Amino acid sequence: MSILLRLIFVTLCFSLSAIKAEECPSLPTYDKQAEHWQWLKVEVVYVETEGGFYGLRGVDGQHYLPLALNDLYQQEGLTLQVLIEKFPERKSFFMWGQVVRIHYIVVSCQ
Repeated sequence: MSILLRLIFVTLCFSLSAIKAEECPSLPTYDKQAEHWQWLKVEVVYVETEGGFYGLRGVDGQHYLPLALNDLYQQEGLTLQVLIEKFPERKSFFMWGQVVRIHYIVVSCQ
């Protein structure tokens, strides 16, 4: 059993050493042509109104309100690249930003 664990550990170390820390992962392409789907570079912000919630601020200053943001990404100032689906007709209790569903998240390297 311990030989198997050592072999797995060594394999994992060699695999991780092949990844360069300064390289960002490439974003997957999405072939859906719907106008409501979009890749965005955003910053996570905490908004203290209405009891407090996490939102996204785009590099262009636009506000986006995710339907669900995983606890892992609820860190103010965290920069993400997200594939979102916009719901322009949907309104929210928070009345802050455009309601979006996040389909893919990449923590930004820059």
